[in-house]
Amino acid sequence: MDKIRTLLGNPVQVTSKTNVASAKYVVSTDIANNHGAHKIEFTAKGQDYTYFYNIYGSELPKLQTGRSTAKSGYSDSSVYAVDAKSSAEILSLLESNIDVLLKAKKIAERFYKSENIDAAK
Repeated sequence: MDKIRTLLGNPVQVTSKTNVASAKYVVSTDIANNHGAHKIEFTAKGQDYTYFYNIYGSELPKLQTGRSTAKSGYSDSSVYAVDAKSSAEILSLLESNIDVLLKAKKIAERFYKSENIDAAK
């Protein structure tokens, strides 16, 4: 996430007439009533994406097509202006992050089974 923060830079000020769902904006939002849950909405390679993750939860992050933010004005959102190259790199980093986490989960599951942890209780 540090690399993504570097690519995003500082949030930009937008007006109520700004369409933050356009390809040049990334919107990062804290999900209300869900402690630690966040989403990042962006466009990369001509496709809209929403990445969901929780910094406190054990759920794996999800990358879905589409985005729901259409207008600015959300107090819990940060808006960033990005170019196409940065958006593509953000997509690549998020896909890589999910891949690493899935591999780590499989390794942990294999270890759990190989050590017969249920029998040790």
